[in-house]
Amino acid sequence: MATALTASGQFRAISNPYASAVDFTKIYLNSTGISELFYVYDPRAGTPGIGGYQTISKIAGVWKAIPGGGSYPLSGPVDPYVESGQAFLIYSTSNSGSLSFKENEKVAASNLVSRAAGNSLLARGLQTRIYTVNPDSSSLLLDGVYNDFGYSFSDAVDEMDAKKSKNFGFNLSLKRGDDLLVIDRGQPLADNDTIFLNLTGVKIQHYRFEFTADNLLQDGLQAYLEDAYLQSRKEIDLNCITRVDFNIANIPGSYAPNRFKVVFVKMLLPLPVRFVSIAANRNSEASVKIDWKVENERNINFYETEHSADGEKFTVISRHFPNGSNGGNGMYTTTDEKSVNTDNFYRIKAIAKNGRLIYSAVAKVSRVNISGSISIYPNPLVGKTINIRFLDQPSGKYSVQLSGLLGQVVHSGTLSVGAPVVQRSIVLDNQLISGNYQLSITAENGTKTVHQLIIR
Repeated sequence: MATALTASGQFRAISNPYASAVDFTKIYLNSTGISELFYVYDPRAGTPGIGGYQTISKIAGVWKAIPGGGSYPLSGPVDPYVESGQAFLIYSTSNSGSLSFKENEKVAASNLVSRAAGNSLLARGLQTRIYTVNPDSSSLLLDGVYNDFGYSFSDAVDEMDAKKSKNFGFNLSLKRGDDLLVIDRGQPLADNDTIFLNLTGVKIQHYRFEFTADNLLQDGLQAYLEDAYLQSRKEIDLNCITRVDFNIANIPGSYAPNRFKVVFVKMLLPLPVRFVSIAANRNSEASVKIDWKVENERNINFYETEHSADGEKFTVISRHFPNGSNGGNGMYTTTDEKSVNTDNFYRIKAIAKNGRLIYSAVAKVSRVNISGSISIYPNPLVGKTINIRFLDQPSGKYSVQLSGLLGQVVHSGTLSVGAPVVQRSIVLDNQLISGNYQLSITAENGTKTVHQLIIR
């Protein structure tokens, strides 16, 4: 039984005519002008109540479902079977292609796909999945894509790639030129290679990326997720699963399809030092002591202590040379005698002899408690409740506004003060993502107090 296909570059819906499952690997061998992959609709995947498509494709010689989940495992091999009467999509690669059903393609439900034991192929790729995150912290897989890297693949879009079969609702795809893909096969990664993610059908809610790398660590790579809306960059760990949460707001840049991309950077040299810890503690109202520890210290020219009053813009306040422990561990200390009464932020910058820069984490010292003040706590904020303490402030109404780094307002409201000591609380949206924010508190007379707030 043969079926003529549509023109090259088109999807064609096919139904299994047999009263038994069939093996797509055999269908592929008996057909012409089709890609070695197929798509099935899974009502248990994608958007709840709508479902989504699973792409069944060979990756390093093993059949897998992308994005997986739903009716399929999240990882590991799957059987490339099409059930009795089940419809599936194939992709035409020729204007004269045809697909054939033959008796030898039938399989018993208990049979496994035949494959050689000890497959020597090694998958090198990046699996990207996206979830919705509910207020109770539970999550639901919506969609996923896969980037497959190997010398036998081309960077041009061809029959080895899997075109995106769009879901009825949310879609994550890989954009290469004018094409949207669910599996993109290309040459091994090089410095500054970029994966352009494409998001459509998003809603105003909380989402989560999940990145899983297959055998990319040994290539000496570092990977980063870049967010064009927040102008941020987060490292993707190529040795384990990395999860990155984000929100969609009713702002064009927030729901832009091209908001995210993954950029790869080749590590040419090992890091000349690793920061173990950094701590900053106030000695007095104007004095702060900063301590840091390092290990694997080698070829370091000097360290610089940097200070910031807002956690964003840093300036150098002191310089320190290695204490003779190059090649091992080191402990250092310095004092800032000119700290401000408000919050103080400190970090250490290591400058290697080859000019490479390595930064420590940021340590924060809270403001000094003085009379006639407006203070907030805790900061960094854990949870979604900000406490504001008014001490000896004029009575009246105070407007409160919380903004992101790009000026987007994420919360606004009004508080009333009518006593020498007043504490008020603001409960933020549970879907507010982690990051640096600015809290402005303005009195009726126009006096404004600005606080830098870190939300974790």
